[in-house]
Amino acid sequence: MKYNLNVNQKQCIELGIKHISHAHVFDFLTGLSSWADPVLINDEVYYWAARQTVVAELPLLDMKADTVYRIYKSLDKLGLISYRKNGKQDCVKLTSLGKTYYLEKSSDQPNNPVDDTAPAMSDSNPNDYVGFKSEKEAELGFKSEKHSDSNPTDHTTIKTIRETRANNSVDKFSEFEVPTKSMVEELAKKESLNLTSYFEVRSRDGWKIINGTKSRPVEEWQKDARVWSSRQHGFSVVAKNNAASLAKATSAKYEPEETYTSPETIAKFREVVAGLHLRRIPI
Repeated sequence: MKYNLNVNQKQCIELGIKHISHAHVFDFLTGLSSWADPVLINDEVYYWAARQTVVAELPLLDMKADTVYRIYKSLDKLGLISYRKNGKQDCVKLTSLGKTYYLEKSSDQPNNPVDDTAPAMSDSNPNDYVGFKSEKEAELGFKSEKHSDSNPTDHTTIKTIRETRANNSVDKFSEFEVPTKSMVEELAKKESLNLTSYFEVRSRDGWKIINGTKSRPVEEWQKDARVWSSRQHGFSVVAKNNAASLAKATSAKYEPEETYTSPETIAKFREVVAGLHLRRIPI
């Protein structure tokens, strides 16, 4: 089977070839001397270009022997080949006009010198790429660009990236300036934030944000404080909306609205809710 299919489209059009299958068959015939047996007819050298061989060598064209016969006749009519029958043998030779395709094909790359050190490409020694050397290098360049530091293929690179990220995390934490309680209170007053217990909790946890078994250092305490305040506000809304059912469930006195957001009420709400779940009493 012919491994690589390549046609000179420009030259095919100029020679009158109008179908891609005809172009591929003709391109295959330009190398007759490398795969076909010579036959002498009227003192002229032809080559036995068996139709079955063409079908087997060009399976992608999905042709039958009769199709190859019609292509031979068409190429003969265009004056590109001389087609003769020698008994049952299909004999072909290139005409002078047909050889212009071969010459044009070989001169298609005037500015691309041949690399004498590289092995010659043929059907018995194929490679995966047909084209100019510069095109192949460009293609390889594009492929390598798909593998970046965020998606490496080298496990050593992966290890290095992980170590770098870990070091960066340590560096950020080492640069972190622990705020004083007065600084937290000043931010709360300036931006009307609810930072109740913020300073105490973060100081207790070593200025780390703990989520279950995972933790990460606080990088910007002002930003972290704003997040803390928004979460406190969200929990206060929940406490307020459930105040009536909470009072009923505990038989407690219904307290004024301003006490719903106090730390004591929030803590009591958590304790009671946990108890209600255990006793399966709906809230």
